[in-house]
Amino acid sequence: MIEILTLQQLRQRYDNYGLLKLDIEGAEYDALRGDSVWIRDNKPTIWAECNESPGAQQLLQFYLWANLTPYYIAFPAFRRNNFKQCKEDPYPIAYEAALLGGDKQLILNFISKLSATEIIVRKIESFEDLRKALWETPRWGLKEWLNLSTAELIALLGHAVKTGSYHDFIKRDSGGGIGK
Repeated sequence: MIEILTLQQLRQRYDNYGLLKLDIEGAEYDALRGDSVWIRDNKPTIWAECNESPGAQQLLQFYLWANLTPYYIAFPAFRRNNFKQCKEDPYPIAYEAALLGGDKQLILNFISKLSATEIIVRKIESFEDLRKALWETPRWGLKEWLNLSTAELIALLGHAVKTGSYHDFIKRDSGGGIGK
């Protein structure tokens, strides 16, 4: 049997926390609510997974209520310099996303140390800021896209918006030929 504890119960059992990382498949907001007053009063640094779901708005509202300065961070799911030294990228063009919040100066110090150009960092002041950041993050992609030029990618995006799919693009005229 697996024991399930709230953050408040964990803190009472193991002591206070200064850093909290949550990746619990959409239950981040519910977990934070379990220790909300302590979080608001003590301002630990919180890194919580943030996905394209209604839970993202709840998570942001919690950060704002607790006066945790929220930043959106998105980063490649696969790191070329990973701890297992795996060279094959199983997730081409896939990004993970999180809301980082806490003491503003600590957050700014952390962000200043991020050197990878593939990392997306945005200060979030409203749900619209978060929505736009999530919209502009490459959450997934096809392996075939990796070696395309910028022009080819823009063409694919334009066709996807206008036509939908290659299958529906410029259908062959089946009704006739020359002189008909």
